[in-house]
Amino acid sequence: MTLKELGFKHKTDKANHGYLDAYEKYISKIAGVKNILEIGVRTGASLRMWKEYFKSALVDGVDINPDCKKHEQPGIRVFIGDQVDHKFLDTLNDEYDLIIDDGSHVNKWTVDTFNHLFKRLKKGGVYILEDMQCSYQDLQKINAKVKWSGMSYVPKIPIQQRETIDNLLVKLSYCVDQGSIESVNIHKGFILVVK
Repeated sequence: MTLKELGFKHKTDKANHGYLDAYEKYISKIAGVKNILEIGVRTGASLRMWKEYFKSALVDGVDINPDCKKHEQPGIRVFIGDQVDHKFLDTLNDEYDLIIDDGSHVNKWTVDTFNHLFKRLKKGGVYILEDMQCSYQDLQKINAKVKWSGMSYVPKIPIQQRETIDNLLVKLSYCVDQGSIESVNIHKGFILVVK
């Protein structure tokens, strides 16, 4: 099955957003995927999709909502914690082949998490920043605390600042020029970085 077919099978919204065809083009090139990390568990659908696609991989999920622990199963672990808590993040695996941030959708936190975890991505690995259209929205106005269950654990959602993401893109472009990143790929709704 293709990644897109698995996405529809497991009912992840990644399939509805049209992300999975593009993802497969990049992730199919990663050799011997052993460890995957996805920030933002919600229903566990995408964790199950990743596990079925990469059968021998260990899939780790991170969410701030304790209810997400129920999505654990053989080969899938769920850790409860805040994506910007560096001490918590340091308790996870030392190295990942694939990291997906589908967590807070708050620019400041997305960038902070990327800056902390990118060093733990293996060479040739892929880091995906999802739902980047949210970078240009005010999460208060779109009622994010109701839409995304984990946001109810956040005392106050900071106002979105597109400059944070714009600055990250400048930094990533510099890293491509310096040779520490292979490519930065901007698609509708997501940014995909190949190390």
